[in-house]
Amino acid sequence: MDIDRMLTRYDANKDGKLTEAEVDNPRIWQRVVTADKDKDGSLSKAELESMNKNRGGRSGRGGRGRGGDTAWKFLADKYDSDKDGRITTDEYQRDKNTFANLDRNKDGVLSLEDWTSSEERTGRERKDRSRGKAPEWGQLAPDFELTFVNNEKETAKLSNYVGDKPVALIFGSCT
Repeated sequence: MDIDRMLTRYDANKDGKLTEAEVDNPRIWQRVVTADKDKDGSLSKAELESMNKNRGGRSGRGGRGRGGDTAWKFLADKYDSDKDGRITTDEYQRDKNTFANLDRNKDGVLSLEDWTSSEERTGRERKDRSRGKAPEWGQLAPDFELTFVNNEKETAKLSNYVGDKPVALIFGSCT
């Protein structure tokens, strides 16, 4: 996360802190409000830098884009009934396919390790950092072309809409 850019964009009164009233995007506020360690309702640059450092400098939610420690804590609180730091198939109340998808290291249990990236586990960085990395706030999204669901011969290319009007990208699956 580019903290200086965020402060420039949202710090309306230029006091070096962000408040919920200044951050007009509720999704962004939700992502950063956890950094408010002194619970004064505002985020100082130091608090934002601390949050950024704890996330390893990553934007987004951290840890494979799946929520990192936060997602693991949520799942552990909900499903780890014996509180041993592992969720077994018996403890997980959803379907087996979902469990298998969440079990990234395929060891038969869900643990914090499933929510850390391979570079965090091994200490090695990927050589090509551009692949799979989400754009920072304010950057243009990567260009791509999609086929229409109701007409496979018709496509829409994201770059064709630049500057015309806002574009909402909604991804999901039809089952």
